[in-house]
Amino acid sequence: MQNTINMKKHTFILLAIILSFSSCKKNGILPDPKPINLTAKAKKLVKADNRFGFELLNRLADTGYAENNFMISPLSISQALSMAYNGAAGSTKTAFDNTMHFDGMSLKDINQSQKELVSALLPVDPKVALTIANSVWYSNSLQIKDEFVQRNETYYNSQVKALNFNSNASVEKINNWVNEKTNGKITEIVKTLNPLDRLVLINAIYFKGNWRNKFHEEETAPGEFYTEDGEKIIVDMMKTTGDFVYYENVIFNLLEMPYGRKNFSMVVLLPKEGYRVSDILDSLSAENWQKWLNESYPVEDVPVVFPKFKFSYEQSLVKVLKELGLETAFNKTNADFSGINEYEQLFISNVLHKTFIKVDETGTEAAAATSVVFGTTSVGPGNPFVADHPFVFIIKEKYTQAILFSGVLSNPNQE
Repeated sequence: MQNTINMKKHTFILLAIILSFSSCKKNGILPDPKPINLTAKAKKLVKADNRFGFELLNRLADTGYAENNFMISPLSISQALSMAYNGAAGSTKTAFDNTMHFDGMSLKDINQSQKELVSALLPVDPKVALTIANSVWYSNSLQIKDEFVQRNETYYNSQVKALNFNSNASVEKINNWVNEKTNGKITEIVKTLNPLDRLVLINAIYFKGNWRNKFHEEETAPGEFYTEDGEKIIVDMMKTTGDFVYYENVIFNLLEMPYGRKNFSMVVLLPKEGYRVSDILDSLSAENWQKWLNESYPVEDVPVVFPKFKFSYEQSLVKVLKELGLETAFNKTNADFSGINEYEQLFISNVLHKTFIKVDETGTEAAAATSVVFGTTSVGPGNPFVADHPFVFIIKEKYTQAILFSGVLSNPNQE
């Protein structure tokens, strides 16, 4: 009987969706940012998430992806992998601990901290509409452990539902849920379900806010942008003047462009002459990131020239996650996800990450999706800030320091 079970192929699919949108600010005085006071354990989780996110960003850049536009969502990936972490055991759990820097934190600490972070982010800015939704869809032929379901319900507020994975109607139901939770921005995340797939987890985040400093559409005009290979291209450049937070070192200038009441912002790291995006990424670590933010300071009446851009990105994260230490989770023999089902030798067969971002006078629209598939062994402040060459950008929250998106713009005309 056991041999028969092992001969079957079973897969577990985990999906995480993030949608972000920012629009121009309305007339009137906006409130100051609202402080968020996380517990020590939640602060530790955010630091771990940021460290993991920067390592992932750098690893992707090392593979050559920084030559083109690319963006990841550390929050999406962290939420997705944390949900999967609840089913890991043994050496696989240890690999998650080491790769995601969960060392010293219990499973309960991690789950409670994820819940606390989400609860803190949701209501912080009245000018930002932020919703976060999770769901667990499992095959009605899978004996899923109650503890796994309960943790996802309790800490991730997950909707849990059994489906017939042999029916096309199940694909439609999952995609309809994603479409609803992302306000129609992502209409399809599952093309098909293999009859032997067993579980789909989805994390969906919707973000809609306002630029603090409005870009004036009538001032947008064609301008020059220089790619790293020396090509001059013509793109639409937006203009505004306002109060920003600024920092610089020998490698780059940093400008923080806030949304709403300034809890959320886009931080732009623009290489100085003689330096490239790769020089920034080489120095971008959790420690340096915090140092740069701590040493930044407010400046007034800064003219900003910033490109309009839109692009999509899709990449399997299997290779980089293995390189970062999660290799055992992909091992057909040694992976241990007995916290989901102890009768199946589940392992991760793929991790797919998709993102989309659009920046214009209205603001920022971004989306990300992370898919994890499991199988079995049988299968200058006084001068204008002109972003006219490639740069790094990061969208974050001020007090928690949670990073929603991070990426590189290499060519505004590249979609």
